[in-house]
Amino acid sequence: MPLVEAAYHRLPVLASETKINREVAGNRASYFDVDDSFSLMTLVLDMQQGLINKTVGPGEYMGWDDSWELLKARLGSLSESSPVE
Repeated sequence: MPLVEAAYHRLPVLASETKINREVAGNRASYFDVDDSFSLMTLVLDMQQGLINKTVGPGEYMGWDDSWELLKARLGSLSESSPVE
């Protein structure tokens, strides 16, 4: 969970462009293409120059309990709207 740990400590988050990183960090991170070292270098240089400031703090990510409750609610609304025959 390095993405969440970095965010907890209010550090900029640079992450590879993957589905799981997008799911975890959403728009709170800056992403680079894993097959393009230039894109990572550009992000690092931008961060060093203060051009990247996507820091968040504790409590700004949804915890497991909140995530579970949201999933249950969404699943419940699906089962109510489209009954299985």
